[in-house]
Amino acid sequence: GSWLDDTWSLSLGSQAWTQLAASGPTPGGRFRATAIYDPVRDRMVVYGGFNGAYFKDVWALPLSPGASWLQLSPAWNGPGGRYNHAAFYDPPRGRMVVFGGYGGDPVILRNDVWALTLGPAAPAFEITGATFDNSRYTSGDVANLTVTIRSNWATGSVQVSPIIKPHLGQEVALSQ
Repeated sequence: GSWLDDTWSLSLGSQAWTQLAASGPTPGGRFRATAIYDPVRDRMVVYGGFNGAYFKDVWALPLSPGASWLQLSPAWNGPGGRYNHAAFYDPPRGRMVVFGGYGGDPVILRNDVWALTLGPAAPAFEITGATFDNSRYTSGDVANLTVTIRSNWATGSVQVSPIIKPHLGQEVALSQ
């Protein structure tokens, strides 16, 4: 197939789509990658995807006018190429958390959880140590981060509902 290599922005006010003209190299066409918004650095961060090959790269696009894509080079390779995974932004720790997906050699359904630090230092992946079973509804705890995952692997639909427990057992729901 032919994979698109374009970037679009949706105005929440007018509900109108606008194609962004980012300069320089891009992540390239792919599907079933994940993207999160990094509010501290006002950018979109994209991980993984597939176009006949499994991607394990990480890209960032600042959301300022005339911005260019930047390929991030994590200090550690991380989870390897995958697609159809789930990801969300973890505000208290300033990181992108990635769960599951398909990938590896041989290609299998993954049930691991990884975190990519996004702070001022060089980005780095870390394995969280948490795993989930591959059922349609799973929940687990990742260092005071409770994650509920509802998935339908047949259709590729994944819903991640993270809840941060910053201290004293308080729960703060994150929006995707």
